[in-house]
Amino acid sequence: LQLAAGFVPPALRRELPETHTAAGAAQNKAAPESEASWSWRPAAVGAALGLLLTIWTPRAALAADLKDGEKVFSNVCVACHAAGMNLVVPEKTLQKEALQKYKVDVIKAKVIIAGGQNVMPAFGQLLNSEEIDNVANYVIEQSEKGW
Repeated sequence: LQLAAGFVPPALRRELPETHTAAGAAQNKAAPESEASWSWRPAAVGAALGLLLTIWTPRAALAADLKDGEKVFSNVCVACHAAGMNLVVPEKTLQKEALQKYKVDVIKAKVIIAGGQNVMPAFGQLLNSEEIDNVANYVIEQSEKGW
């Protein structure tokens, strides 16, 4: 170990605890390893703190911006979907019953908005991911309210 210590700059050298020498190991065999048990605690505390912050973050901070979703809907979607209707394919409205029938939730709505479906064009290059998230949440919210 002394040879390896020669390659470490003096500023970074530290003395090995007694447990790392032959004499110290024999002397401390029966002693509990309290230092080893401390090595995991900073990581555990950090993980626990991160979990607590995730759980207790207010829902408003995580929610989509429905006002922005409404604005995007009014500027982009309303031409075909005014009041939650569908002027191109009348049976595929944005009404709650139709969304349930076609199993459209927020995730599927985002996919359809971004990539298009059937005669609906893709808006993934026109809208950024935040706008897509906001308008998808707005549509689902409005369908729950009955437009």
